[in-house]
Amino acid sequence: MDCVRPVSQRRFRMIDINELEGSPLPLPGEDVRSFLKRSTKEKHDLLDSKISIENLSLKEHYIHFLEFHLRALQYLEQSLEASEILSFFNDWESRRRRFALMDDLRILGRDAHYSVSGEGSQPSELRHLNEWEMLGVLYVLEGSRFGNAMILRSLTEATFEYPTAFLSHGAGESVFWKRVIERLEASHSQAKAIGEGSLFAFEHYLGEWRDWC
Repeated sequence: MDCVRPVSQRRFRMIDINELEGSPLPLPGEDVRSFLKRSTKEKHDLLDSKISIENLSLKEHYIHFLEFHLRALQYLEQSLEASEILSFFNDWESRRRRFALMDDLRILGRDAHYSVSGEGSQPSELRHLNEWEMLGVLYVLEGSRFGNAMILRSLTEATFEYPTAFLSHGAGESVFWKRVIERLEASHSQAKAIGEGSLFAFEHYLGEWRDWC
């Protein structure tokens, strides 16, 4: 990621799920997981093409990588909490990763305590999601762990010397992903709302990247 803007000059994007265009529907006989993979593929591929993981062994590149992820992830996590995600996933506090990102950045000498307006953000500043939209957002967040694991493997093979609490968070916790898939498989009638939540998460990440640059 070659784009750099001081954190103090950044503001969070506010995206309305109702304004997302082209929310698709499952095809006849299509399970929810296949539907989500298909309907988010374009945005997923676009995001992967934008976020460079080259030169992460260089401290400044790694810091920028972490700062971007904190910007994007923190808003989504706080929105899930404002929407009472803990009522649906009682292991949420073990899943969230923004504090791991903050820890990594502090070790690297960056002040990482920032959010929509601090950790005590007012509910009106966050996106309120229904149960199915939350499941769609969580599908994206939990799926991103697989990419993190691949990045971590490539870095450790190169004798990486920086903190990796974010990249390694949840390593070996297959139950995180398993529980999301179980909920998806039991929620086919709500596939459209779940898909909207997933698209919202990807669009938020893409919007943060655009603003970052």
